[in-house]
Amino acid sequence: MADPKPEKKQAPSIFTQEEGQIHLGGIDAIVRLTLDQVRWDARRGLKTGMFVSGYRGSPLGMLDAALLKQQKLLLSRHIHFVDGLNEDLAATAVWGTQMLHTVGRQKFDGVTGLWYGKAPGVDRSGDALKHANYTGIAQNGGVLAIAGDDPSCKSSSLASQSEPMLMHVGIPSLYPSNVQEILDYGLHGYQMSRLSGLWVGMKIVTNVADGSGTADISPGRMRFAEPDLEFDGQRFTPHMNLGMNVRAQALEMEQSLYTRRLEVAQRYAAANRLNDVVFENPDAWLGIITAGKTYNDLRQSFLELGLDDAALRRYGIRILKMGMLFPMEPGVVRDFAR
Repeated sequence: MADPKPEKKQAPSIFTQEEGQIHLGGIDAIVRLTLDQVRWDARRGLKTGMFVSGYRGSPLGMLDAALLKQQKLLLSRHIHFVDGLNEDLAATAVWGTQMLHTVGRQKFDGVTGLWYGKAPGVDRSGDALKHANYTGIAQNGGVLAIAGDDPSCKSSSLASQSEPMLMHVGIPSLYPSNVQEILDYGLHGYQMSRLSGLWVGMKIVTNVADGSGTADISPGRMRFAEPDLEFDGQRFTPHMNLGMNVRAQALEMEQSLYTRRLEVAQRYAAANRLNDVVFENPDAWLGIITAGKTYNDLRQSFLELGLDDAALRRYGIRILKMGMLFPMEPGVVRDFAR
């Protein structure tokens, strides 16, 4: 009788590989991000789960399908996806994940949330997003709100831009330009959310969602610097405040949001260089500030004009790339202007 053939080990997929580089699309990068966040918590000794909900719409139109395709893997990592009936209800459900401590015995050290919706969904969900952001974040929780923008009207009736609405409700806006930054900014977003007590937004435009690229997924690539959290001689520690119907507590939430929490987000961006001078030139006379996909467009337009790095230095140009659109981190802008 012939010996049985040894069973072939299945190669890790783009979702299970934990070292090296992988090639993936923008939508798959968001799915991968949910798994990476739970893995990062596990490395820190935390047992966390994640709840994901939102409503489809281009450029995030295939995100629900991608999440459902990986549902078995996600559930094995305590990541639960529920397709929202609409954006408002999905945001409200994600808001509920931060209230785990109010329901008695807990199986997890914390639950993170991920909400998604295209730009019109961000608009219609303003009330839910504002209340959830004012209320705050649970210990070892954190929420990332992904806004799908379609500035070129590829599949939308109107050109869209979500960061003004996110600014209105007090939610910071990160703006990745490629799949690597979806993974990196996403992990920074959860860390910022925990330290500041804020929901953190991430703007995904059509070209980034529909595009693909190679990303480094090795854990060693990430460094999370904790910013100065001291205010008036005391360390700031965010806490949830559910007193929406009590005037004093509602005022405290607003005061905390605009004098402490958004300031922590600015400090976090500075400490972790989310806004960075990506093309330095000590002899520059012209400085260009750009962000996200427009940075890629800018560099491509220079190349098409025949301007490589040496030519840009010769012509006196330098570039500041903003990874966080709101709140604007003033230090890096002032230094760049000088």
